[in-house]
Amino acid sequence: MIGLAIKMRRFYPLVPQEIVVVAEEKSKLAKNPVLREEEIEKIPDVCSRLDIPYISHIEMFKNEGFRFY
Repeated sequence: MIGLAIKMRRFYPLVPQEIVVVAEEKSKLAKNPVLREEEIEKIPDVCSRLDIPYISHIEMFKNEGFRFY
């Protein structure tokens, strides 16, 4: 997912859409902000280091206007 986001950002810079990674992992940096580069292994942490927006599935559903009854 992150690789695709990097590729799309690089090869389609003029496309008027925001590229966002959607996953359910929890950040390790939130608990321990002094982790070394090689200790970062969770999707949200990698996204924040690469300046790629990250949201959860619930946030995606809200942003897209899904309704569940």
